Amino acid sequence: PSQSGNQYYIAPNGSDANTGTSDHPWQTLDKANKALKPGDTVILRQGSYSGIIDPVSSGESAAKAITYRSEKRHGAVLTGKTGATYILDLNGKRFITFEGLKLLPQTGGFGFIKNCEHITLQSCHLEGSTRIYVALEFVKSKHTRMLDNTFTRHVTRDENARINGNMCNLRDCSYTLIEGNSFSKIGHCPLVFGRTGPNQSVYNVIRGNCFHNGWGRNFSLQTLERTLFENNLITDAFDGARSADSTSKVFLLDGIFRNNLIYDNWGVVLASKSYLPEGKEEQGPLEFRNSRIYHNTFANNPAFVWELGLGHLGASMQAVHFVNNLFYRNDYAGSFNTLITTLPDFLKINPLQHNLFFGERPGQAVVKIASRSCSSEALNRDPSGGASHNLDADPLFADLQNDCFALSDGSPAINTGRCLTRAVGS
Repeated sequence: PSQSGNQYYIAPNGSDANTGTSDHPWQTLDKANKALKPGDTVILRQGSYSGIIDPVSSGESAAKAITYRSEKRHGAVLTGKTGATYILDLNGKRFITFEGLKLLPQTGGFGFIKNCEHITLQSCHLEGSTRIYVALEFVKSKHTRMLDNTFTRHVTRDENARINGNMCNLRDCSYTLIEGNSFSKIGHCPLVFGRTGPNQSVYNVIRGNCFHNGWGRNFSLQTLERTLFENNLITDAFDGARSADSTSKVFLLDGIFRNNLIYDNWGVVLASKSYLPEGKEEQGPLEFRNSRIYHNTFANNPAFVWELGLGHLGASMQAVHFVNNLFYRNDYAGSFNTLITTLPDFLKINPLQHNLFFGERPGQAVVKIASRSCSSEALNRDPSGGASHNLDADPLFADLQNDCFALSDGSPAINTGRCLTRAVGS
């Protein structure tokens, strides 16, 4: 929406005694923080800016948001303030937008946002946070939008000099949209999204992001309710920083995990075995129930792709449906296990239907259920009736050498999946 307020400018060679026009810009973020009113936009000219962003006022609506925008994408570099922990410091604010900024803190993190609504971070570059475990944190905030940003190189070290820390933590946040972002080079985890109790984190969308950490795992979804995780690229998870394993965590309640491409991850890719996060005893064990896993491609991962089932706290996974997924050449450094679960009755409560499993030759790819290793044929014969129409065939990807996982003409995976949608009425 078009902004309805005034447009101001700041520049490194400006003066706070100026009027803030294009010809007579202000100089500091502090001046903008105090002056901006609902609907106003401040344009940051190219250059470096010390200080923090903590506006006095809030916006009033999408058309009357307060906006901080770099005139040239990533040309305005925000370095923080001596003694301040974060560059963005918002509490109880509404309708604040940040566009095209580069956050490069001298020390500390990028932002702490609490009890806020309608905060948008768009087309920004966030790099080089240090000496703080969480670089960007959202707490009890709604309608947050993180769009087309780059998050990279969060470098904090533990007592053994290992790189660790999380890039983005969201806790008790709802109606969040995280779309089109790139996450890489974070010691522990790029994205941790969790809750402290029921209905505290609902209706979130994580879509079209590239998770390619290289230093650790790629994400951790901790009992999110009614969340959609779709069209993401998940690759290059690797425990290079030795802060944690390379395994991303998936715990959803009434969630959807679909249309994701998961390939070339160096270790177990995903895990949904319940555990109690350290220091968060009040929230109880993580749970995975009543969710749908469909239309995903898991390919060329040297270890198995998903560890499922019973955790050490006894919290089981239930009514999680795996349908229309492609599993190709996973665990090629081991025994071509694809899914592994400790639950002997897994298929009774978690249907596995219309999936394709293939190793390097027919009969090689298996699902390990307790002590049994089951091929597609064995799954389909399982007396529980929870598995059916699973295939064992080469999917014939179009160009594997160039990581193109589209299906070639004649692929046995074409038109063999289960129809998941139906048009009703006219």
